[in-house]
Formats: sequence, C-alpha cells, structure tokens
Amino acid sequence: GVLDLRKLAERVDVGRVEEVSWQEGKIAVRTRGREETIPLEEVLQDRCLSCPYPTPLIYDVLLGDPLPPKGENEALLRQVEELEELTPPERLRYWKEELERCIRCYACRNACPLCVCQDWCAAEARDPHWISMRDGVKEKWMWQVLHALHLAGRCTGCGECERACPMGIPLLRIRTKINAELKELFDYEAGVKEGERPPLLTYQVSEPKIEEPKW
Repeated sequence: GVLDLRKLAERVDVGRVEEVSWQEGKIAVRTRGREETIPLEEVLQDRCLSCPYPTPLIYDVLLGDPLPPKGENEALLRQVEELEELTPPERLRYWKEELERCIRCYACRNACPLCVCQDWCAAEARDPHWISMRDGVKEKWMWQVLHALHLAGRCTGCGECERACPMGIPLLRIRTKINAELKELFDYEAGVKEGERPPLLTYQVSEPKIEEPKW
C-alpha cells in the first residue's frame, strides 16, 4: 500500500523523519530522538484499505509475491454512501466548503495519468469558453465536474488527483461515485480487461439496465 502523508503527519513530525521501516502489519517511524510504531491500516491511503487489485493485472516483472484482493473498494464506497445519506442542501454545503479551498492550481489534472489533452484543456481554453477565471465556487465546481465526466469510463481510481491536491480536497469521492455508476449500469471497470471498450465508446439502441424514458 501507499502511505497517506496527511494521516502520518497527525502522528509524527514528517519534516523530521530520519528512518522508516516496515514490519508485519506495522510501520516504524524514527524521528529525532523518538521512534513510533503505527498500525499500517491507520496511515495507509483510503484507496489501499480495500484495494481489489493490489497485484497489477498486467506486468513485465513483479517484485515480491502476488497479493490477494483486500476487498471491493468498500472504504471508498463507504465515504460516498455517507455523502449520499445527506440531504441535497447538506451535500451542496459540504462541497461548497471543500471547493472554497481550491486554489485552481490544476495539480489534480497534472497528476492524472489519463488527462491527456492539456494543450486543449477546457480549464484554460477560450474557444469554447467553458470556465471563467473568476475565483468562485461555481467555476471550481464546473472544473471538477468537467474533469470527472471527461474521465468517465477511463478513470481507474488511482487517487493521484486527491494525493496531488495541496489543499486536501477529497476529489476521489467524485470519481468513485462515477465509477460505481458505470459498474452498476454497464458492468464495466476501467483498466481491468485488456481490449474492452469503454461504455462511452459503444452504442446500443437500448441498454439492459437503463430504463427508456416514457414520452
């Protein structure tokens, strides 16, 4: 798994770490004049707590032994479910408070391995002019919605967008929700089956799990 530096910073002074060693289910962190042993699950990134694919599905060389699945993303899905239990005004207030902290540095975009159109990015394009340069929550939310929908069917949930965010905004919750909807509607997971076409690149007159509108 990958350590969450924000979680680790709550336990030790990460600016004074001298040595880190891995033990069975624990991590030992030595700072100046102090050593603390922490259960690994308390400082792992949320995406690692219930990772369904801890061993790469495709690789040339595998270091170490294959690892069994840790779950089906329950840790991340639980966070999404907690948000869904809120009323719409409460969810709106939650995201307003989170996105007010956004500084529009686009680190989430730059860290994303699948965001490949940076030369023509909607965040900076003036034709079409999707997002203004005003520093408001509407523009910030518009950017996150555009980014998430553009990656729908391609996002593997790697969490690099959230890890790179200097403001600690929980962006992976948006991606996790969209990925869950895609799996429910199309039985599709990005990056799992080689050669499988993403839902947005396919067309059927009717979809088995989508009820047609009754005009």
